[in-house]
Amino acid sequence: LPDEVIPLKAGVRVRVVQPPYAGEVGVVQKILSNVVSYPSGVRARSVAVEIDGVGTATVPLENLEILG
Repeated sequence: LPDEVIPLKAGVRVRVVQPPYAGEVGVVQKILSNVVSYPSGVRARSVAVEIDGVGTATVPLENLEILG
């Protein structure tokens, strides 16, 4: 287990672990209050992440790794 637990909130650096943004690092802009429906049919709680060179992307919580 990590020495410190970092809560997910605006301003936290994260890495996306699933396509289409896999491996990209960004900063959480906001946690979305509503469940988002994706083209694959998945419905998930999500966050808006600002990714360098990409812009703001909506990413499911399950596809994030907190960096700090």
